[in-house]
Amino acid sequence: MNTTTARKVILRIHTTCGIEFEVVDAVTEKTITDRIFWASEEDLEEDEELESNGWEHFRKKIAEKGWEIESEEWS
Repeated sequence: MNTTTARKVILRIHTTCGIEFEVVDAVTEKTITDRIFWASEEDLEEDEELESNGWEHFRKKIAEKGWEIESEEWS
């Protein structure tokens, strides 16, 4: 029987200018996706749920790939 382990990743949020998300390999610390723009500061002021929607969106995308989130981090 062939058993594979799910790729472990880190979901990282960057909040320097608005919000960007990044998925990083938890073992090598190398970026898998680069930074992905999610919302501007102005957008966040208008919609307080944008940040939590972003977290949920990327959690789903990671699960669809069959990867496992090892940690979620703020940059």
